Amino acid sequence: MGRQLSSAAAPGAALASKLDVDRIVFDGDRDLRRELLADKRFVRLLIARDADAASVSARRQLLLSALRLSPAMAPEPLAALSHVSETLGIEADVELYCVSETRINAFVVPPRDAGGVLLVGLTSEALERLDEGELRFVLGHEIGHALLGHFNLSVADLVGHDDVAPIQLVRLAAWMRYAELSADRVGLLCSDDFDAAVRAFFKLTSGLSKPSYLGHARAHADQLAAVTRDQMESSEADWFATHPYSPIRVKALDLFARSETFHALAGRSASEARFHRFLGKSGALLPEQELEREVSGLMSLMNPSFMSDDLDVVVWTRELCALAGMAVALADGRITRGERKALGKLVGRRGMVDKAEALLELSPAEHDARLRQVAERLKSHLSPLACRKVIEDLLAVALADRRLDRAEVETVIEVAGLIGMPAEEVERSLVRLLKHLD
Repeated sequence: MGRQLSSAAAPGAALASKLDVDRIVFDGDRDLRRELLADKRFVRLLIARDADAASVSARRQLLLSALRLSPAMAPEPLAALSHVSETLGIEADVELYCVSETRINAFVVPPRDAGGVLLVGLTSEALERLDEGELRFVLGHEIGHALLGHFNLSVADLVGHDDVAPIQLVRLAAWMRYAELSADRVGLLCSDDFDAAVRAFFKLTSGLSKPSYLGHARAHADQLAAVTRDQMESSEADWFATHPYSPIRVKALDLFARSETFHALAGRSASEARFHRFLGKSGALLPEQELEREVSGLMSLMNPSFMSDDLDVVVWTRELCALAGMAVALADGRITRGERKALGKLVGRRGMVDKAEALLELSPAEHDARLRQVAERLKSHLSPLACRKVIEDLLAVALADRRLDRAEVETVIEVAGLIGMPAEEVERSLVRLLKHLD
C-alpha cells in the first residue's frame, strides 16, 4: 500500500471527518511533523505546487488511463468504500478507480478543499485478490493519509537539493514511516477486523491468496511478531525507507488493536473490549501511554542513532573550522600572520578562535582525534552547500599567505573526506577561488 500519486496530490488541508484525529495519530507522526515544520529553512525548501492543477491533472489522468468503478460493476469494492466513508464520516465525494497492475497496491489523491473530489485507486491485482474486509482496511489506510494531511510533506520535493542536510532527509523519511502507522490505525478502525488486516499484509508480502495459504496468515503474523530487536538492527538502507518493514507494521498494529485508544475510538466500552477477540489471551487493555512507548521503541529500529542528536550546528561548525583551519595553517610547518587573521575571520569573535592557545597545546594525535570526532558528529547535519562553504573557508586560510603548499591542499582534501565531500569538490572550489583572486 503506497502513495504513488502523492507527487501530484494537492497539499491542502486534511479531510473533514467525525474521527478524533488527534487521538488516532501516532505520537511520533505528530511530534516529528511538528519538528520538521518548525524548521523555517526546511519549510522554505519545500517546493510549492499548483494544487488545483495537480488535482485536476490526476483526475484527468485516471479518467484517460484507468477504469472508474461503479456499484453495478464492482459492488464489493464500492460497498467497502461506502463503509469506510460512513465509518470516518467523510462528506467529500469519492471516486474509485482501477489501475492495471500486477501487484497489490492502492493510492489516494486528496481534494484541494471540502468541495473537491477524493480520488482513490486500487490496482487490478488488489481488486482480484482482496476480500471486502481486506478492502476496508486498505481503503481506510489510503483515505487515512488524506484524512491526516500526510501530503504536505514529500521526500521527492527535497532529494538532491543543495540546501538539504542528510539529517533532514533522514527525519523526513522517518516521519513518512510514522505516517504509515497512523494510516494503518485508520484502516483498522474501518475494517474493525485485525485478522482482515493481517490477511491484507500476508497477501501483500507473500503474493499468496488461495484459502489453503490464508489459513496460515495468523501464523505468519506470529512469525513477524517474534522478530527480535537483534534481528531488526538498523542499517543505512533503512534510514531513507518511506515505509516500515512488515514485521514492524504488524507488531505496531497488534499493539494498537489491544489498546484502550482503539476500543474507545471504535465505540466499545471497557467491559465490551475485554471480551473482544482483539485482546487475545491476556484480556488486558493497553493504556495509551504504554501503546505509544512500545510503538516508538519498534520504530526506533529503523532510525540511525544520530537522528536524535540535539546539537548546535553553528557552534560545532565553528569548532570544526577552527580545528581544520589550524591543521591547514600548520600543514607547512608554520602559521603566518595572514593565516591567523584568516582563521580569526573564519570562526568569528565568539567562536573557537578564542581557544587558539588551547588548540596549539593539543598533541598532533589529540588534535587529529578531536577533528575526526567533530567531523563525524557534524557530517550528517551539513548540507552539500554548507560542506562546500567549509571547504572554501579552509582554502581561504591556505591562500592567506599568498602561496599554496601541497600539504595544505592535501589537508583540506582529508577534511573534505571526513565530512563526506569528494576530492574533486576541493579542486572545483580551488579553481573558483583562484579565478576570483585573479
